[in-house]
Amino acid sequence: MLDAATGNVLYSSNPDVSTSPASLAKLMTLYLTFEAIEQGKLKLSQQLPISRRASIQPASKLYLQAGQSISVEDAIRGLVTKSANDAAMVLSEALGGSEEEFAKKMTAKAKTLGMNHTSFRNSSGLFHSQQYTTARDVARLGMALIRDFPKQYPYFSTPSFTYKGTTHTNHNGLLGRYAGVDGLKTGYIDASGYNLAASVVRGNTRLIGVVMGGKTAAARDGQMTQLFDMAFNRLATLDYTKQPKQAPATTLAMNRPATATQPAPAPAKPAAPTVAKPAGAKATTTDEVGWAIQAGAYRAYEDAARRLQQVSAVVLASLKNPATMVLPDAKGENHRVRIGQLTLTEAQNACKMLEARGMGCVVISPAGQANDLALVAPKPAPPAEPTTVAAAQAGTQPLNFADTLDGIARMLRAREAPAGK
Repeated sequence: MLDAATGNVLYSSNPDVSTSPASLAKLMTLYLTFEAIEQGKLKLSQQLPISRRASIQPASKLYLQAGQSISVEDAIRGLVTKSANDAAMVLSEALGGSEEEFAKKMTAKAKTLGMNHTSFRNSSGLFHSQQYTTARDVARLGMALIRDFPKQYPYFSTPSFTYKGTTHTNHNGLLGRYAGVDGLKTGYIDASGYNLAASVVRGNTRLIGVVMGGKTAAARDGQMTQLFDMAFNRLATLDYTKQPKQAPATTLAMNRPATATQPAPAPAKPAAPTVAKPAGAKATTTDEVGWAIQAGAYRAYEDAARRLQQVSAVVLASLKNPATMVLPDAKGENHRVRIGQLTLTEAQNACKMLEARGMGCVVISPAGQANDLALVAPKPAPPAEPTTVAAAQAGTQPLNFADTLDGIARMLRAREAPAGK
């Protein structure tokens, strides 16, 4: 885990284990391409020649034809969606004269970015015995792409790309399935397993995750969503002093289907949910922001986190600026499933939605929520078990990095996808 503003390590587990980057190498090809555009050496509309060597690259590819040309922008889109090896070759030859010379530029740039355990031998990530990287280095590269090329970074969220009548869908399966994901890239060859560098942004908080060596694409994506879920949950729980400024839906249920936020019709004239508040609390108004709902309390943090996902899938779409959290009690013995930063009307309506689904719910007054937040006492983080994972966070910083990532370590122990290592 890296802080994008400072480069400080927030969390790591085997971050420096060498492995093949596979198509994550194309992130560096794109970095140098974006750099050339910013320097005026390339233009998006510029046509680049397609060599025979480019045309015979193995799939994935756009099936470019030797002797023809492709625009710089189409080559970029071919890399971020189809992960086209032939388009990567075209860009490398345009910028380096040959792929071998371009690979030297890639490695040199990696060193300047602090990627000290990376060596590139080609522009596509196809297997080469001397081509390697680490999860930490890929996280740094993702951080650099977002930081250095804000104009070009939106290419990574391209859902699909049509070239000469053929539409290519982005290989990043988290786009459109996990709220807030806006890049970066997947990679796979036999030598690496399934790799993924992904970024999700919520308000002022950005997380970049890198998972390398997955047995299957599904296991890799599942581990990534677990990391994101746990990170956002713990950020909401521990950094509660900043919650009024957080973006809606601090944590969203992963891979939520489009119909998941449509609750079943509420029963006629449901009883108003009970409002829990401490004795002597001052009166509050229905439009005051600060109300919360509680939808259960669990001894195990992981059970509370799962419940939070279920609850979020039902009610978050109806809330304006929610702050989801798993809130421990003062002794840390119970973990309460809460959604805060609501008005009373929002809180009552949310409880009605949950009760219509058979889920228990109680409304918490602003005074009660404030009192409970003030009693939070985070626990020290236990050591994480080995897995090749790195993630990066930009923007909002938690009160204590180790505490913030306690949930991630615990999730990896309790819920790690069977084929995700």
